[in-house]
Order: sequence, then C-alpha cells, then structure tokens
Amino acid sequence: MHPIVYFTDWVKAGTIAFGLTTTYVFQPFEDFSRDARILQDITLEQKVVIFEDDLLKNHLTSEDIFVYERPINTGDMCIWNGVHVGYRAIRYGYTHDLEDLVKLKRFMFTLEKLQTHPITGETILLRGRVKRADWNRNMPLGYRNFYYNDEWVWQEDASGDQFCGQVFGLAMAWKYGDQEVKDFVGILARDLYLYTKTNGFHLKNSDGTQTKFSCQGPSVTSSPMSITSYLVLTKLLALQYPNDLEVRDEYYTWAIKWNQIHVAAHNVAVFLWKMKYSGINQAHLMITAITELETNPKYLKHYVYGLRRGWKLLKDHGFSNWTYLMYKNCPKKITVKDLAIAKKTLDEFSTDKKVATNIDLTTDTTIRHTKWDGPKGVQPYPVWQRPAGDYIWQRNPYELIGGDAGNEYSGLDFLIAYYMGKLYVAL
Repeated sequence: MHPIVYFTDWVKAGTIAFGLTTTYVFQPFEDFSRDARILQDITLEQKVVIFEDDLLKNHLTSEDIFVYERPINTGDMCIWNGVHVGYRAIRYGYTHDLEDLVKLKRFMFTLEKLQTHPITGETILLRGRVKRADWNRNMPLGYRNFYYNDEWVWQEDASGDQFCGQVFGLAMAWKYGDQEVKDFVGILARDLYLYTKTNGFHLKNSDGTQTKFSCQGPSVTSSPMSITSYLVLTKLLALQYPNDLEVRDEYYTWAIKWNQIHVAAHNVAVFLWKMKYSGINQAHLMITAITELETNPKYLKHYVYGLRRGWKLLKDHGFSNWTYLMYKNCPKKITVKDLAIAKKTLDEFSTDKKVATNIDLTTDTTIRHTKWDGPKGVQPYPVWQRPAGDYIWQRNPYELIGGDAGNEYSGLDFLIAYYMGKLYVAL
C-alpha cells in the first residue's frame, strides 16, 4: 500500500479518537434520567406482533424486498433491506424456530436481487429496484442514475451506505443461518468481493462509470465505515472458504499487514457533539457484524475497543441496540441503569406513530433545552414524540424540529433492537 495512504490512516484514526475524547468532555447533553413517557401501554411482545404483521403486509415489494418508506423510495432500499435480513437472522438466532428459519431463507434471496442488474443479470450493487407495477410515485424521479422501463424501476449509483447494509445482511445471515443459508451467502459474498476488487475497490454503474461515493478500499478519502465493511466481507469469505488461499489471506492482508484494523476500531466519527447519526448507525452495523464474525481474540479486542468508545459516546442517548451489543462483548461495563434506559426506549416506541408529521418541539417545557447546538433537548425525547424517520437508531434523539409529513415507516428499528436484546442480554 502507498506510504501516504498508510500514514493518512494513522492520522485519520487519531483524529477520530481525539474527536471522541473532546466530545465526551464538552457535549451539552445530560445523563438519561427522565421518567418514562409511554404513549402505548402494551408489552414489548405485543409490539413485536403488531410491527411484524405490519412489516409483512405493508413493507415488502412483490419480490419480497424490504420497503423502509412508503411511498416507495429506491434511494436507500439496499441499506435497510440488508438490515431487514440481519433482523431475520438475529431473530432466528434467538428463537431457533422453524418458521423464523423459513422467513430468513425467504428474504435472503433479496440480497441477491439487490446485487444483480434486473436487465442483464450481471453483478452490480443497486440502491434499489422494484417492479414497475409496484411503483407508486410519479415518473421520472429526479435523482442520480435512476432508470425504468415497462417492467422495472431501478436505481444505481450505490455508495458505501448501500455496501454497508448489504454486507451486514450477508454477515448476519451467515452467522445465524443453517448450512444452506451459509452456502448461499458465501456465493453472494464472493460475487460482491470479485465485483468490487475487479473494479479497483470501487463501486461502478452498469455503464462502467464509478459511482459518486464509490471507494471501498484503502485511500486517503476512504471512510472508516467503508474500511470496516470490507473487513467484514473478507472475514466472511475466509470463514466460508477456509481452503481458498486468496480469500483466506485477503482479510489478514487488509486487517493486519495494511493496518486497517486500526482504522476500523475508530469507525465512530464525530466532530464534537455535531453527531452524524447516519454514519453512527452504519458504524454500529459494521461493528456488530465484525464482532460476530471475528474468531481471533487478539483481533477481536481491537473491534471491541472501538465498540466501547462508541457506546461511551451514545450510552445516554437511549440507543438500545448499542447497549445490547456492549453487553454481549463487555457485560461488566453495563450497569442495571444502562439496561433500564435501553428498555425504557423500547417501551416508548408506539405502533400508532409511524406516519411522519412536521414536528416542532421548541415550545415543549417538559424537557429543558440547550442552545449549544440547537436548540436541542438535553434529555432524549420519547421515540413517539420525535420527528419520525426511516430508522430511529440513526436519528438524533435530541432534535426538536423535523420530519417529512406523510411518509410512512416500518417498525424494523424496534424489531431488530428487541431481538438483539433477546439474543445478547436475555431481555
């Protein structure tokens, strides 16, 4: 690897570490100490049934691809479809129920559809695709690399976000699926690996051009999340094909020889308290996947170090999924209060509050506000009271203004966090 890239990676990791440290000291928010505000006083198990039923009825295309938003938006289908497959895997990992295995096998084929061109059948990572008959927006949609014909609507120009979601789905399905699932995931992972490596560690469109945010390999501009994503993919291949010298050595070369494990351990990137919540969510997805797959204790401790740094930043935000993953890897660092906050957040989800409205909470006097970065609340707002969004674990819980009125979202965010709690904590 070029010496400049090697040096840049050390600087990148050090800068992120410095940013996290200063954020701990200067962030304007308080410990999560407020009483619970429960709009819908039903059990978590009842919410699971309601959210699951709604997801299956209203948030799937005719190809079974998960639709995170209605009206359908193809822009981020690949990310959230990968999270949906990950949810199916985690759920089966906990229940070991035959019906959940059947659903995991049913939905793992959607990963193939989102890395296959609908016309040519060639390997390509898509942002999203639907059959023309499923499409419920006016044509055309003014966005990059959006295409349609009489049968299909699809969007190219995939970025590291889509790569992250796809790899998360592959990793979790491999971790918790049976041998049939592992073998199928191995084929998809190899195709994605060869496609990306052949293109010089870049994502490309069907016309051969690089996508706007294409780089998935070591470079000055590579994001820590993209680096972690590629480590997850190569580790999965090494586990699935232990006798394949190329894939067996690829992970070691990336992680150790090229020192990318150092960058990956610092993949939670912020600047003071100005959180980039979408990036934080992707960091969580990848740190979950790599800690699930890594079998070498020496390497695992690097990733767990990154997990601990990220959780320290977010532990008072009510991000249940971070707390549950921390409990799995560092149970002695998690207190009864931490688990209570995680459950409180799940309790505050409402199955009746999934349609976005324009929210303005600046006049709400029940939670004190800060003007350091805002205005924002100094305590996280209840999930049902915040501006609705596609995935609550990437949204700022202190935001007072926002929300696109009229969009309808699924309960996938609740479902995956709930089953992470069941699997990792015995919630």
